[in-house]
Amino acid sequence: MNVLPDTYTAVYAENFRYTQHWFVEYQYRFNRWFSLGGMIDGSGVLWDNVTRTGSGVEQNRDVNHSLYNIIIMPTVYFTYFHHEYVSLHSGLGVGMDINGGTETDYKGRKTVCAPAVNLTLFGVRANYKSWFAGVDLGAMIAMNGGQNIYQFGSRLISISTGVTF
Repeated sequence: MNVLPDTYTAVYAENFRYTQHWFVEYQYRFNRWFSLGGMIDGSGVLWDNVTRTGSGVEQNRDVNHSLYNIIIMPTVYFTYFHHEYVSLHSGLGVGMDINGGTETDYKGRKTVCAPAVNLTLFGVRANYKSWFAGVDLGAMIAMNGGQNIYQFGSRLISISTGVTF
């Protein structure tokens, strides 16, 4: 049962669409256990702002709302098991998140830079000749103080494929 009058209107965020994370990473291996490199990671969210009456009837739909995160960071990996076909590693990346989109923050800004950290607790790579496939377990965090959380616990599982030179 609806108790709101038809004259009442409210705007709701609906129809969320996620791009997932897409990243490019380069690592230079100094020896069997240590590599240093860099990563660029991008992700985004799109949604509609829908105005509805008290009875739920749609009055207006604005579909041009979005936010994105572009993260640029140097990374380091420590390989603690290295075999011709399989390797196990952990890693750390510290860099910068560029957060932007159609919305503004509490200071009226549409684009903000914030510190970002990517932690790889455990990763496994399967290698064949110069190709590899990998799975990393960890988390990416991007925050600018306690009130501006841009990413928290994203990239819990990362799946990658690539080539070694």
